[in-house]
Amino acid sequence: MASTGGVIGIFPVNSGYHGFTGYIDHIVRMIHAVGPDHVGVGTDMDGISPASFLSFDDYGEWPSIGAALLARGRSHEDVAKVMGGNFLRVFREAAAG
Repeated sequence: MASTGGVIGIFPVNSGYHGFTGYIDHIVRMIHAVGPDHVGVGTDMDGISPASFLSFDDYGEWPSIGAALLARGRSHEDVAKVMGGNFLRVFREAAAG
């Protein structure tokens, strides 16, 4: 993914990461794996079934993702990338091309 400039949208799927804190753990793990330029927030919980696969079942804590990443020591620049900047970069490149 990183070698092509793409973005991995991290969904709140329960694959060993439980709850909101687990979701943040998963995002941070992916930042370490592929770099902050290639990680984004995956937002589609409606298309995943059954609900038991999800780390959490509503968007109530969604506005806290940025603050949680900052609390984990991520820079403001990295958080801005993960919270939408990377998606915008890829979208603009695709729309221009």
